[in-house]
Parts: sequence; C-alpha cells; structure tokens
Amino acid sequence: INVVLALFDREGGEERRARALLASVAGSFPGTPVQEALTAPLARWPSTLDALTRMPRRDATVAAPSELGGEQFPHRNSRER
Repeated sequence: INVVLALFDREGGEERRARALLASVAGSFPGTPVQEALTAPLARWPSTLDALTRMPRRDATVAAPSELGGEQFPHRNSRER
C-alpha cells in the first residue's frame, strides 16, 4: 500500500511524503526499481506500481520458434494434427 501512496503523493507534488512512504517499504522490494527511486528525482520514478516493483526476470529467454527447432504452432498432442 505504501508504494501506491508514494506514487499518489508524487503525483500530488508531495515529494517529502512520497519519499518517506517509499523508504518505509523499500526493504521489501530488493532488486526492483524501488531501490533506484529512493535517490532519483521524482520525475524519473517509474509511472506505475507494476513498473516500480517489477523484478527483472533472468530465468526466461525469448526466442523465435524457428530458433528452437520446433513447429511454429505446436499441437498439444499428435492426434490433433
């Protein structure tokens, strides 16, 4: 909730309160843009809750089906072909 309130206060020009609210919960969001926002100008804060709290994924790689060597639209089982 405090992250949402911090974004709300940021939009309202309440910098001191926005920073205090964000700092109060920053420890719960390691590795997210929250950490950078603590010292960044308010104008550089991500604009949404999702963007501010999203943790970068390192476990997924995006590849085209052709790069995987499979069909473009594989069927669930061979009987559906």
